[in-house]
Amino acid sequence: MTTSVPRNLIAIIGTTGVGKSQFSIELAKALNGEIINGDSMQVYRGLDAITNKHPIPERENIPHHLLGHVPWADEYSVQQFEREALQVIDDVYARGKLPILVGGTHYYNQAVIFKNSTLTESPGTGNYDERELTEEQLKVLDGPTRGIIDELKIHDPLVAQKFHPNDGRRLRRALEVFYTTGKKTSDLYLQQKNENEGNGNGDGEKEVALDARFRTLVFWIWSEQTQLNKRLDDRVDAMLNNSLYSEIDEMYEEYLKRGGDEETPDLTKGVWQVIGFRQFLPWLSSGKVSSGVLSECVEEMKRATRKYSKQQTKFMKNTLMPKINTVIERNKKEYSNDHNHDHNYNNHNSIVATILDATDLSQWSDKVAATGIKIAHEFVTNQVDNCILVDESDNALRELLVTPKQFDESQWQTFTCNVCENSEGQKYVAVGEAQWGQHLKSRKHKGTLSRVAKMKRNAEEMAKRGIVKKKQKKELEN
Repeated sequence: MTTSVPRNLIAIIGTTGVGKSQFSIELAKALNGEIINGDSMQVYRGLDAITNKHPIPERENIPHHLLGHVPWADEYSVQQFEREALQVIDDVYARGKLPILVGGTHYYNQAVIFKNSTLTESPGTGNYDERELTEEQLKVLDGPTRGIIDELKIHDPLVAQKFHPNDGRRLRRALEVFYTTGKKTSDLYLQQKNENEGNGNGDGEKEVALDARFRTLVFWIWSEQTQLNKRLDDRVDAMLNNSLYSEIDEMYEEYLKRGGDEETPDLTKGVWQVIGFRQFLPWLSSGKVSSGVLSECVEEMKRATRKYSKQQTKFMKNTLMPKINTVIERNKKEYSNDHNHDHNYNNHNSIVATILDATDLSQWSDKVAATGIKIAHEFVTNQVDNCILVDESDNALRELLVTPKQFDESQWQTFTCNVCENSEGQKYVAVGEAQWGQHLKSRKHKGTLSRVAKMKRNAEEMAKRGIVKKKQKKELEN
């Protein structure tokens, strides 16, 4: 049994606008911590309003890292973040402080919390010589997502249907892995799964089990969606009264400058993905003369923000929490099988997770701040290990801990609805059989089917009447 001192990490996750930054300051003050930004948009320079950086006066002199250090011209990857975050964590430890990872880009958080959570770090890619990308391959990777999907369908059809057609980042990464290693990404996922499980037989029956890098405490700050939606709408209004207009003007100027004689920047990459710029493009490109267009843009930004928050919750519930639960259960099993353990046993890669209810802001001090700080104190003093802490009487929070099976190939498929459209007027696409089944049962889908059927009946009736009238007219003429 190792006797070295474990390295603690606290991670604060949650949707946009739920209060992660506020809680991180309260926690850092209580535990002598420093904050590491885990938001993919807040790494870019400037744009404090549109990326929702925590205002400097509200940081209360707590050191913040990986915040506003990336130029707009750069694309910042999860692999870069992983390297930089781990270096910062080492530096924070060296100063005798506690690292606190905070952000809503949860694949960033996942890359730090777990070993082997990205394909670049998996045993599957590390054993192969990486090849230089050809000019033609770079052209495909830097081109439209549709071209990437078409190329993936040729080389790795299974992974081509794993991701949503709009998920350009992961589709691009999957093709890049194939180009540089010559191995199918779908094969590497399976190999990574088996090696993480210590299982080389490929039977695919076990849950994926990743190792935690650190002894980790995960706080999920959660709010009921209806209440959160109102706060998100209010936050957009506050951003408009702050410096959002000047920031989107600045971005638009750069957008036009970079376009020149070539294509304008890809809005699915880098800083251009930020919620707010794309939504205001119709107003900006129209010369900012129509108040009606402006109102539509504001509403579209609010819709996009609400939608993003729902996607974040789905990722935390369906991806991040199952992985956390798997590590916890495996560690418990290993501990129970260790005949030499004693009551002072401390797992160096254990995880404790808890959900704090931030629905009612009037109860923040008690239900979030005080409760969270108490749990954190218990964690750093080794009073809790390998468990999920949640009020058993709170059904809403317990429901968030449902852990669906991972690496289920039935989820590696997309389904397109021929009658329903998304907010952008595109055909609705579901990822996985579970999501497709939910869509088919949804009121939206059933309502659309009903409207389509009614329109068809009306059209048939009108056509029938037209034929009758034409026949009657012919009879009168005769």
